[in-house]
Amino acid sequence: MSPPQQQFIDLATRAPNVDAHAQALPPFELAARVPAATRDLYSSTARMLKLHALPRPVAIDAESARWRGYLTSLREQVTTGAVSELQRATLLAILGRAQSRSPSVRRPAVGISSEGALQASWAFEDLPARAFTLEILRDGTIEWFYGDGTSGLTCGTGDEPEHDLPDDALELLVGAFSR
Repeated sequence: MSPPQQQFIDLATRAPNVDAHAQALPPFELAARVPAATRDLYSSTARMLKLHALPRPVAIDAESARWRGYLTSLREQVTTGAVSELQRATLLAILGRAQSRSPSVRRPAVGISSEGALQASWAFEDLPARAFTLEILRDGTIEWFYGDGTSGLTCGTGDEPEHDLPDDALELLVGAFSR
């Protein structure tokens, strides 16, 4: 059997429950793994055909590596029951909405309270007067608070937890903590 056929059979017999998205290489790692000869060949061909060159590999910083590790551990925490799937989905939805409005929004400090609430907090040394906290309860409802000591603005959840972060709260978060 030739090597291409072996690869085809290998792909066809993999376990169906494998999460291909979780195993996919991030673009920066994919670009870094291209051999120099391949990159040179592509670059010369791209110049002749007036195509874009391959993306340059970008080193991942320590903060990004820790954040990716946290997101992976969050999936594991759902499996162990430390975090509910609703908490995980709510956090990811809020972060996704924030990043869609501003890709440079900072990452929060995260943790789990003794009552089992998933907590995220945006408070940074270079912005000492601002803070945004988010608590996601096990049923997926949220409580949030924003405070700006410079302007004196404070706001947050009322007496009852909310099912989604309101747009005005999201705008406060994005506006205050984007780079």
